[in-house]
Amino acid sequence: MFVYGQKVMRWLVVCVFVFLVACSVPDKPVIPSVLPQTPTNTITPAPSATNTLHPTITPLPTRVTPTVYPPMSAGEDWVLYHNDNLGLEFSYPPNWILQSEAEIRGRDGFIWLTRIASDGKQPDAFCQLNVNAGIPQTYGNFPEIRNLYSQGFYGCLVVPSPDSSQAGIATAFLWQTADKDNLIKVVGSQDFIMPILGSSISLQPPKLLSIDGIVPSDCRLNETPPAVFETGGLKFDVYRLTSDDCYQIMEVETFASLLPRAARDKAAALRELTSADIEQINQRLAPFDLKFNEGKLYYQDEAVLPFTIEWIGLPEVNAAQTEFYLPVMGGDSGIPEMITLNGVEPVPYHFLSSFGYVPSRVFFGNDLIFVTFDEDHPAEVGDLYHLQVRRNEDIIFSYVTLPYGPPGGPVRGLWREGDSWLLDLADVFIKDGEILNDTFGYQAMFTYRQINDKPFYFYQQDDNIFLSYDGQTLPVTYQEVLHKPSCCSAAMVNMTLGYDGLAFYGLQDGFWVYTIITAAK
Repeated sequence: MFVYGQKVMRWLVVCVFVFLVACSVPDKPVIPSVLPQTPTNTITPAPSATNTLHPTITPLPTRVTPTVYPPMSAGEDWVLYHNDNLGLEFSYPPNWILQSEAEIRGRDGFIWLTRIASDGKQPDAFCQLNVNAGIPQTYGNFPEIRNLYSQGFYGCLVVPSPDSSQAGIATAFLWQTADKDNLIKVVGSQDFIMPILGSSISLQPPKLLSIDGIVPSDCRLNETPPAVFETGGLKFDVYRLTSDDCYQIMEVETFASLLPRAARDKAAALRELTSADIEQINQRLAPFDLKFNEGKLYYQDEAVLPFTIEWIGLPEVNAAQTEFYLPVMGGDSGIPEMITLNGVEPVPYHFLSSFGYVPSRVFFGNDLIFVTFDEDHPAEVGDLYHLQVRRNEDIIFSYVTLPYGPPGGPVRGLWREGDSWLLDLADVFIKDGEILNDTFGYQAMFTYRQINDKPFYFYQQDDNIFLSYDGQTLPVTYQEVLHKPSCCSAAMVNMTLGYDGLAFYGLQDGFWVYTIITAAK
């Protein structure tokens, strides 16, 4: 058995790799030559913010004068804005005037805000779907989406491209942890919106209490055997861990410690290669005189790599058996690498994830469909947001995505489903260029896998999360599933994505459970 290792220390190396993209890549041996808008509702002003409010400007010389334009952060002399109806407060420049309860304006900029419905969409899906629907009319051809995390808020900032009619005006969508069904839309001058948002504080802070690793006896519900059942061709092992009330006051390390050892071992087994898996890998590699055996890859009995392979994926081979892509992980870095006819290539950082390897290439006959990013239109900070799907070298689809972060990028995988390609982005599925979230009216779609060679995924509708397998919705639902790649201590509750199954933490009928899904025998 061959174990796919995923160590926390190695993912610290991955984080360093992401921030130091320019790091050099050590030379690898080459395989011989025989071998890719208007407010929707009125906001009642808070008692402290009326139309008679005027900012007080402290006379010089004590007034803090900005030395950088545009400002990087709120100045000490900025005026406090407080709104109980929206549940937030922030600071704005002292030369701006409160025009109404929802608008503040000055000669050099403005900000306007309102509350809108999220239609139940998850933030990642909402931001990407909203921005791409506004290309090019609202946001231009090359907008940016930036993640936002403030004091009690999370969401995204949309920066239009210079060719937009709204150039210079940015839009933010903010969610409060205490109210996931509604969000605050903020429109303002691009030069000022970031320092204003940086000063914002939610008046509805989440419950973030700590019990310092001690689990009260009434919270420890993890000592009963798992519920085991089969439905729709899949087997479920469900371990109950704790109540949702207890989960809300637990640190992530404490919550993760509730997972029984038996569940942890069973999930780890999903990453082990079976003899049938190894046989399939070697069948695909045979035309190239390559063979995998006991953690080593050989070409004509000579080891190709200087390290032991800790994880190996299924090779992607074209119909003519003249090209292949083989993902592997091993060595000190723990970073996936791609073996091709030309040798060993590092996997681009956009396709790194704390989940492990992210598939980004599939063959259809001899045509290669692959995911890449448009390097001709980088963001202001140098990152790439404009995804392209290409057939060989022809662009067949483009989309603006969320930015990359140390835990992983927005691309979760490119798959072949019959005669179609399917792209799994952050909470968004795209099939042959069709946005499936819009087609089916789903609030989110995530974690596409193939179990026993049949498609599996999650989708959210009407605040419940459903499981689809082989074209059928299974009679199993959740209210929340932890499915985003995380780093550091939060990686302790990452999904486990195996060769032919998966395991995850989810909220089900008021209790947090750990579910392991495999193909039914």
